[in-house]
Amino acid sequence: MKNPHRSPSRCLALACAAALFASAPGASAQSIVNGDLTGVADFTTFNAVVPPGWTGVWGGTDLWNQTSTAFSTVWLPSNGGGTFVHGAGNDVGVEWISQQVTGLTIGASYEISFEQTVSNGAGVQDTHGFWRVDFGADTFFSSQMPKPPLGVPRPWETQTMPFTASATTQLLKFTAMSPNGPWPPIRIECGIDTISIAPGCTTPLAGSETVRLGTPPNPFALLPGLSGPPIIGIVWDPVVDHTTFVPNAILDVFAVSAIPANIPTPPSGTTLCSTPFLYFFKSPGAPLDFQMPYDCALVGVRLCVSAASFDPASNYFLTNALDISIGSF
Repeated sequence: MKNPHRSPSRCLALACAAALFASAPGASAQSIVNGDLTGVADFTTFNAVVPPGWTGVWGGTDLWNQTSTAFSTVWLPSNGGGTFVHGAGNDVGVEWISQQVTGLTIGASYEISFEQTVSNGAGVQDTHGFWRVDFGADTFFSSQMPKPPLGVPRPWETQTMPFTASATTQLLKFTAMSPNGPWPPIRIECGIDTISIAPGCTTPLAGSETVRLGTPPNPFALLPGLSGPPIIGIVWDPVVDHTTFVPNAILDVFAVSAIPANIPTPPSGTTLCSTPFLYFFKSPGAPLDFQMPYDCALVGVRLCVSAASFDPASNYFLTNALDISIGSF
C-alpha cells in the first residue's frame, strides 16, 4: 500500500518547483452542450435514450440515474448528480455518444474533463471498463476501472485529458470500452457524466518513457505504462513483469527520484535512480496506477522510476529504470 506521508503529487510538485513556463495566448470560447447529460427517460430499463444535444447509435447507450438497476447494476450519484449515460463496454466499441464542439482555435490546447464509473451486473464478463475519447484527430483512453463486487456501487472518478485543436469545429465522441473480447456478450457496464471543456496547457509536449538497463544491466522487468506514457490527468501504470524476474516475489517496491544513477549494487543489481527516493509498495505484478494530476506545471518534468522485488527470503532484486518526461499528450 502507499505510504500516506509520501504522495506522488508531492514529489512531482517539488520536482517542478524550479521549472520555468512561457505564457501563450489563450483559446477562444467554446462549450459542451448539455455536459451534465440531463434528460428524461424510463430509468428502470434499457431505454436507448440519448440526452439532448448529443447523438448516439440506436439501441446503444441509455440515459439512467442512480435508481437504475437494470441487469442487476447498482450506481452512486455522480458529483454532477441527476442523469448520466450508460454504455455497455466491450472490446470493439459499439455504444457511444457524440457532438460537434464549435468555437475552437486551431493549434490551441484544450482539456476535456468528465466523470466515469463502472458497475457489475448479470452477464458482465470482463474485469475492467473505460471510455475511449475521440476529439478531432486525437484519441485518448480513460483510466481502466476494475469492476466492483456484484451489488456494490463503485465511486465516480474524474478524468481530464489534453487535446490540441486541428479545426474550429471538431467531433467529440465517447465510446464505452473494455479490454477483452469477444463481443458479444456484454462485457461490462460503464457510466459517464459531467462533461466539460476548458483551455489547456499552453505548451503541448508529448509524454515519454525510456527504458534504461544500466551497466552492468538489470533485467528488463519494469514495463512502460500499460496505458501509455505519463500524461497529466491520466493514470500512469507501469508494472513489474514476473514471468522470469523473481517469479516467487512477495512484494514490489517502486522508487521515484529526480536524479538518474548507475551504481553497481551486487548481488541485487545496479541502482539506477539516486536518493532521495519516493517509495510505493505494491503486490507482485500490480501496476503502479498513479493518477497524474492535471497540472500544466508538471509538463516537461523529468523523473527516474525503478523497481525492486523481494523474494520470500527478503532478498531484493533490481529492475531496469524508466526515465520519464511528463507530457500534456
